[in-house]
Amino acid sequence: MTHFYFYSDFDLGHVSSDFTALYRKTDIRGAHAFAISPDRVLFSGQYDDPPDRVYLLSLQGNESAKSRKGRLILPAGKIPKDVTLIGRGSSLHLFTRKDWYRVTLEEIE
Repeated sequence: MTHFYFYSDFDLGHVSSDFTALYRKTDIRGAHAFAISPDRVLFSGQYDDPPDRVYLLSLQGNESAKSRKGRLILPAGKIPKDVTLIGRGSSLHLFTRKDWYRVTLEEIE
């Protein structure tokens, strides 16, 4: 199964093993990275959000998902500033000029 999030309507989509495409409406507009598990998805911030903003959505049922706001806080309480976020599977990778951090959906309550 492949998941995707695209610009047009900002739907979260997935293509199953038989190539059926399904879409889920979200209230997220403009995230550029996400991590996904069978029951949740973690999106990076939306347009004009601070670099530490993330959104957690529950994927229970087939209805539109409502998000919960969160913040990424690095070890020692640092707030990420100039970062690059890349989502792969259930992990969101955060790159600074010097460091690489990873948060998984399993670590988030």
